[in-house]
Formats: sequence, C-alpha cells, structure tokens
Amino acid sequence: MCISSAVTKTVLLFLTVIVLGTVLPAQADRNPKQDVPQVRSEDRVWDFGVKRRGKKLRHAFAIKNEGTAALKIQAVRLSCGGCFQAEMDDRTIPAGEKGMLRILFDTGKAEGEQYKTVFLNLNDPDRPVLVFRITGEVRPAQGSGTEETSAAEQKQKRDQQKAR
Repeated sequence: MCISSAVTKTVLLFLTVIVLGTVLPAQADRNPKQDVPQVRSEDRVWDFGVKRRGKKLRHAFAIKNEGTAALKIQAVRLSCGGCFQAEMDDRTIPAGEKGMLRILFDTGKAEGEQYKTVFLNLNDPDRPVLVFRITGEVRPAQGSGTEETSAAEQKQKRDQQKAR
C-alpha cells in the first residue's frame, strides 16, 4: 500500500504541475500591461452665452491621448441632425498627442435656449463614449421686428400664467 500511496502522490503532483503550468501562463497572458489608449479632455462644455440669430459660432475642444496606443474616434454623433456640425481634425490620435474636435453652430434657424450634444465613440476601454455639451441662448436678430424676449423670460411668463 505504501507504493500505491507514493504513486498516487507522484501522479497528483505531476498533474498539479501540468495544470499550474498551463493555467498560470494563460492568466498572465490575460492581464498583461497592454498598450491601450486613454482619452482626456479637460473642457467638455461650451456655453456660448447670448448671441443674435444669424451668427456662425465656432469652438474647438482639445482631446488628448494619454495612453500608450493610438486613440481611434470610431464615430461622431450629434444630438440633432443638421442644426450644427462637429468634425475631428483626425480620427486617429497617436499616443501622447492631441486632436481637436471642431464645432460650427449656425444660429440662423435657432431661437431660445440651446442644448446640443456631441458623442464620440472611442476605442478607449475605460471610456468608450466621450460626451461634449454646447449651451447658450439665441435671440432674434436686431431689427427683425420680433419681440426680444429670452427663452428664460418666456418660460417665466408661462409659469406665471399657469399659476393664475
């Protein structure tokens, strides 16, 4: 029985070495320090203030890749189609480099308070979507003959009328 017990222990030790020899390297392959992109943008809100209708407003957001692999902008999506434009200078930002998201908002058809959103779909595993917000107020153009009441003032008047 001692021989059988020794053989059993040897076989178990051999199997343990085989299992550990295949599992541990597989675990190591799963968690290496891989090169990954890492997006960073300090400023993600643009409040353009109060502007008159008919103005073309421009703004640029800086986007930095602090990772060790290229950051890829897979898609640029807008909260509304046609009311403003958003474009990337380049859809690939190398590690350690910066890119620009450029916004063009034509206020020609806008009026009142404005809330716009840009969504960037990225290959950053920690932040697959980066959101930018654009806010402000558009008032009628001077000399348009339209009452110049801000959206906030209009809302306040409606709320007062409802309260009566």
